[in-house]
Amino acid sequence: SAATVGASSVFSATGGNITLGALESAINNLYTVTISGANTYTQNGNVGATNALSSFIVTANSMVLGSNLRANSSIVLNAPLTLTATSQVTSLSSGVQFSNAINGAFGLTVNAGDQINFNANVGQTTPLASLTATATNGIIINFGTTIFATSGAQAYNSAFAFNDAVAFSTSNSPITFASTFNSLVGIARNPSFTTGSGNITFTGNVGGVQPVGFTSIISTGTTTVTGTFVGASLSTSGGTLVLNNNLTLSNALQVSGASSALRLNNNILVTLTGSAIATFANTVDSFNST
Repeated sequence: SAATVGASSVFSATGGNITLGALESAINNLYTVTISGANTYTQNGNVGATNALSSFIVTANSMVLGSNLRANSSIVLNAPLTLTATSQVTSLSSGVQFSNAINGAFGLTVNAGDQINFNANVGQTTPLASLTATATNGIIINFGTTIFATSGAQAYNSAFAFNDAVAFSTSNSPITFASTFNSLVGIARNPSFTTGSGNITFTGNVGGVQPVGFTSIISTGTTTVTGTFVGASLSTSGGTLVLNNNLTLSNALQVSGASSALRLNNNILVTLTGSAIATFANTVDSFNST
């Protein structure tokens, strides 16, 4: 059965290891648990499954997670994280912060009542099986050049903003952005995507708040841009690019590869400013486009 904390608690082991099983708050949403000073912290059982903790804070040299974490307020994981089973991290009314890298060949689902912050690479050493992120106030990438690698699908169900170049990759699986996609600060940042045969879907506007930089897509699947797209360039290789709204680029539009195609829908306007050019390896299918 789960251990129960009846007061806010600190578990510390300077240079040692800490291993915990299932953990509950005696009163729902009331008590904070802090893990401090461990060499390796291992969480084997679910945290807050019935009675959520108030907050959950981990500071360790490394963390091993094979279960679910649930708190009402913030969850802060200040440790490189290795997944050993499919896991879910949920903050009901506040944010979730990953301060270090995440690795492990298992699925990770993150839910937050405020923001989700990724401050390091995800799946660079060992790709995750899948990644799903949903946050009321957006998903923020605060790190420098960042990698998001999974073998399976990636789904970002909230506004997504990134502070530097970011590279997304899957093994023949889709990547979906259900909301907007923007550079975070006043400089257009460069996103890239490599998905094998996996489709890529942008449901919201891309670069509408802060334009994106040089966008590179390598996929034999279909890339669909439903909202407007504003950026420096858009380059696709090998698949079909479907534009359902206006496209504005300051550098180049390139659709390359033997099986590539471009489809323009819904009376869209493609605007290439300055010295921007467009190159197409194959057919352009225009449906009521301008």
